[in-house]
Amino acid sequence: MGHWIGIGPRPMPTKQPSKKRFAVRRIIGSGDLWVTEYILTYDGKPSYTVSIMEFSGGKVARETQYFADPFEASAWRAQWVERMDT
Repeated sequence: MGHWIGIGPRPMPTKQPSKKRFAVRRIIGSGDLWVTEYILTYDGKPSYTVSIMEFSGGKVARETQYFADPFEASAWRAQWVERMDT
């Protein structure tokens, strides 16, 4: 079962002609729960992504993904942030 948070309707499984690239930033977990942080670049547009995978019996039982587009810091807090390049 997959859950896609932040991208609107659930995509139907189809053959997709788009160009996708994945850049894994971190994988952490143990046992039946694993979390992956990565940047998904879809047709040249980067999206920060977190994937939470739950396993049962050696198979994926559930996957939830969160997506966020990059954005600039607000002017009031810009002095306290460091830009992360994709």
